[in-house]
Amino acid sequence: MIDDRVTVWLCALLGVGFLSVPVTHVQELRAQFLGAGAPPHWAGAAVLAVSVLLAGWSLVRKRFAWADPAWLTWSDFDGSRTRVLYHRLLRVWAARFAVVAYLTVVVGLLLGMSWPVAQASVFVLAAGAALVVAWPGVHSGRADLVRRFRERMVRRTAWAFLDPWALLPSGRAVAWRAVLSGRLLVVRFVVAGMLARGRSLPVALALVAVAALAHVLFPAVDPAWWLGLGAYGAGMPFAGGLAALTRSRGLRRWVGHSDREIRVTAAVVLMLFMAAWAGLAVALGVSLTGHGALALVVAAAAVVRTVTRSGMDFGNLGVTSVAGILMPVGLLVQTLHGPDLLVICLLLLGTGALLAVPVSLALSAAATIGFRTPRPG
Repeated sequence: MIDDRVTVWLCALLGVGFLSVPVTHVQELRAQFLGAGAPPHWAGAAVLAVSVLLAGWSLVRKRFAWADPAWLTWSDFDGSRTRVLYHRLLRVWAARFAVVAYLTVVVGLLLGMSWPVAQASVFVLAAGAALVVAWPGVHSGRADLVRRFRERMVRRTAWAFLDPWALLPSGRAVAWRAVLSGRLLVVRFVVAGMLARGRSLPVALALVAVAALAHVLFPAVDPAWWLGLGAYGAGMPFAGGLAALTRSRGLRRWVGHSDREIRVTAAVVLMLFMAAWAGLAVALGVSLTGHGALALVVAAAAVVRTVTRSGMDFGNLGVTSVAGILMPVGLLVQTLHGPDLLVICLLLLGTGALLAVPVSLALSAAATIGFRTPRPG
């Protein structure tokens, strides 16, 4: 049996090699992402600002402040709780801002760094401010520690079983009387599911800004990529109702109707949402081409394909040797069920081939209506 330390060192070696690619292939990446254009002088500062905001936001959520209730009950008598949480905070803080530092260096190499002293000062001040703001989490009470522990166990279980879509936000009560009464039940159900997850709207708006920024920084990249990826990320949280319908046999029996009708209805409603999202992106300067509009259709189909997939089949590992390394290809294919459609269609559209548009439309239609999910018994 291979020692766990060997696995850790191997993963670390592969990670270092992967992270060194942008540093050792600067010219190739410049040609791929920038083309003949020159980035704006504020490019590095903008990426630093976005990275710092994301890192600070993740710390303010205080996910580091958790504790096993059993440990709190039987071992929390020596006053070590504060020390344990403080050390965990430092590790989380260092990891987050190490990523920010890496992104700042890579972007500086690719796009240039107009104000290196000012950006370094902002980085240091932001890192210190984030640590100060997150510090009260060290003194969290038992109820908060246990609540975050439960949330952490849910996240760990979802990732351990390769089911990150189980982490989609749950719905909240909708102030719409008789929302599921009357005609067009499927439409009402999909719309109500999206309204119940309205707290995810800031994430969608943030992705609009990220897509607009990426379009300005990397002019050589087809805008369809930013629209497709951004729309997919913005639409995923709002598809939680469809995911709940797929997982809950009782809810599925109550809604009734065919799988095809539910999936097509959800795709159409998501397309309308993504069209509004893309309108904001266009208002911020993202170019909308025919391929960009098609990317929105593909993104909606990919979201539906993602959240309506069946459970993981761990009997289908599909272990295959890839470059001398055994890879569980079967599990990877199941895990990427949904995003694979988006990436394949965007690659097809990027080639500019004559059949790229009809093939992408056919794949999206097949993913939405062609393959039925198992009906609950």
